[in-house]
Amino acid sequence: KAANTMLKAAGLDGSFVFTTDTSKADVVIYSIDKSGNGYHDHFVNDIGGGKYYDPWSKEIKNISEVNLTSKWDDSDCVKSPYRGLTYKSA
Repeated sequence: KAANTMLKAAGLDGSFVFTTDTSKADVVIYSIDKSGNGYHDHFVNDIGGGKYYDPWSKEIKNISEVNLTSKWDDSDCVKSPYRGLTYKSA
C-alpha cells in the first residue's frame, strides 16, 4: 500500500503487486527490527550486493548489520522479513 501511494505521489501510473518469489521481484524491501524485540519497526530497500538503502536516514549499509524481523503478530499477513514487489504498468 505504501509503495503504491509513493508511486502515485510521484505521478507514475501502474502499481506494485506483492510476490513471495523475490528472485522475480522488481523491488525487494526488508522488514527490520530496530528495537531488538524481534518485531517489525522499519522497512529498508535492497540495493544488491548485501547492502540496503534507508530512505529515512539516507544511509547505505550492509544488511548483515541489522536484525531482520523474526516475530510476527497473528494478524500480520506476511510473516517474512522479505517483501518482493513487481511493478505492473497501468
